[in-house]
Amino acid sequence: MEHVALQLVRLFQLYKEIARQEVNNSKSMFYAMSWSVIYKKRTIVTIEFSEGSLPLHMLVNKEKTATVAWQQLCLSIKEGGLGDKSLPKLNQAAILTLS
Repeated sequence: MEHVALQLVRLFQLYKEIARQEVNNSKSMFYAMSWSVIYKKRTIVTIEFSEGSLPLHMLVNKEKTATVAWQQLCLSIKEGGLGDKSLPKLNQAAILTLS
């Protein structure tokens, strides 16, 4: 268990370095469906997330919605985007970290 939890911690640190964004532990939840209670609790304590449960309940503003291409969001703020990082690049970094 601790091995997986420590890998998750390293993954979040790598995300912080690449995306220049920090995971907000107080707003993050961890979902694990088939883990033992002890294994799940130890992981949650290590990564400092709250335990999530299904079904998910999310606030959605149905009045104001917009569809924007991910490529547009990944543009720098100067170019009119949000400066987000490419998901394929983040995925590749995550795979490298876990291997």
